[in-house]
Amino acid sequence: MWTLLPLLGIPLIIMVVAKVLRPKAFTIKEFFALEAIMVVLIVAGFFAARWGAIQDTEKWNGRITAKDHGSMKCCHCRTECDTCTRQVTDSDGNSRTETYSCNCREVCDHPRDYYWDVSVSTGDTITIRSCEPRKRNVPQAWTDAYVGEPASVEHLYTNYLLADPDSVFRQSAAVDLPAASVPSYPGVHGFYKANQAINLGTKMPANEWNMGLRELNADLGAGKQVNIIVIASNESDPRYADVVERDWLYGKKNDLVFVLGVEGDADTIAWARVVTISRVESLKVTARDEMPGMKLTDVEGTQGYIRELVYNEFERTPMAEFAYLASAAKPKPWMLWVLYLTAILGAVAGSIIMVIYDPFGDERGFRSLGRSIRLPKFRLRGRGLYR
Repeated sequence: MWTLLPLLGIPLIIMVVAKVLRPKAFTIKEFFALEAIMVVLIVAGFFAARWGAIQDTEKWNGRITAKDHGSMKCCHCRTECDTCTRQVTDSDGNSRTETYSCNCREVCDHPRDYYWDVSVSTGDTITIRSCEPRKRNVPQAWTDAYVGEPASVEHLYTNYLLADPDSVFRQSAAVDLPAASVPSYPGVHGFYKANQAINLGTKMPANEWNMGLRELNADLGAGKQVNIIVIASNESDPRYADVVERDWLYGKKNDLVFVLGVEGDADTIAWARVVTISRVESLKVTARDEMPGMKLTDVEGTQGYIRELVYNEFERTPMAEFAYLASAAKPKPWMLWVLYLTAILGAVAGSIIMVIYDPFGDERGFRSLGRSIRLPKFRLRGRGLYR
């Protein structure tokens, strides 16, 4: 909340200065009205920015259930109007010609546009392409998709861990491994595909692992509310998993990240750790004790073990249990700059408007400005202009 006080103070200072400079033109009623407007605007913007700062995305996994394509109303439409004239008379009885828009109509470039969608078992509809005027221009991604194919869809959720990233959740990962390289979090690409297997210098057959994990997530994703990711690294120190935990901030709320380490150029798992926000200590201990010795090249066998382990022991911890962290949330730096700019410009513009337009009728803005400036009087004498 201390971040909010300077934001509220800036417009107040600007308005006090405006009151000092224009004491009669900027009345007390206008002062408090503008102050109320600025307080509402800044407080609403501040809490909206706080909420936006803790929004995140997670992957929901399922399968394509249907492919659909068809026509729709043309997306490339615009409104066109003719220009008409009419005679109007002002309050002084003066007549003038005024132009205005008339006979407005919607004009479209073509009769219909076309779309290509896929439906997913998560309840989502993914639009591959829409607003396409050419029916035969079928997108390749839609052609390649097939019913039953694993699909991942990103969904927004409130990640309370982002509210206080330096809290106890990150303190436990204060590990110094200078040579450790943590990969970027894998998002969705190609409309509905995701790389769930990450290979960092091991003999992991990444394509086979990724295909298997996509199938595994499609089977368990809905029932267990889980998104399984596997990182295979040639890092010999098991504390590397703590670095992943720190940099990924435990992953998303439904993530279950298996971090597997091998030694040298072997494909045998030397150590295993699990990174997740869910409280599944039994699963973590079981994976740590039983996965060493398994082969990364034995994709079917190792993934079969992961499938059984997740099915039997994983239970997602609701993110609502961490809602108490929300009180520590604060806007991102760029959001604060926008709020400061809004406070400054809003207070300056509002003060000028109050002085000029006199919304409450207490003081006529332009007249008060004129009375405060004594202009010299002029009169004509003969052919000259004299005071």
